[in-house]
Amino acid sequence: RARVLQGMRYLKWKTGTSSFLLTLDHTLATAEFRIAFQEAVTEHREMRHGGWIPERLCQEEYRTWNKAEGSVKGKFRPDGFSQYEHEGRLFSFFVEVDLATMSNKAFASKVCRYLDYSKSGRYQDRFGTPFFRVLVATVGS
Repeated sequence: RARVLQGMRYLKWKTGTSSFLLTLDHTLATAEFRIAFQEAVTEHREMRHGGWIPERLCQEEYRTWNKAEGSVKGKFRPDGFSQYEHEGRLFSFFVEVDLATMSNKAFASKVCRYLDYSKSGRYQDRFGTPFFRVLVATVGS
């Protein structure tokens, strides 16, 4: 771990920006969530993990319609998508990992994008599920 932190400090110095570290922290936190979820599912015999789709493969542009603006283009970028089966029922969810770096306004905007994406119906074809949930994993108390 110390070697990784030393390498991160070097990369911060090399890139001259802390945004790289925020992205790396977020990527690592998302990976930790995925691993912890998989481990939790394997501890329960009545559950089966249905796989994981990472952020870069979940991204999608979509269109919705509203009376005020007409056709509106949106960009959907969850941190991941996963499914699990419990007692024969399939549950699907998108994951958002929040490291408390986003303002309330930005988070509200992200929630609106999930609602728009839900209204677009694109997820049904793309992820093969009639509906979805959003699981938000956050830090702090």
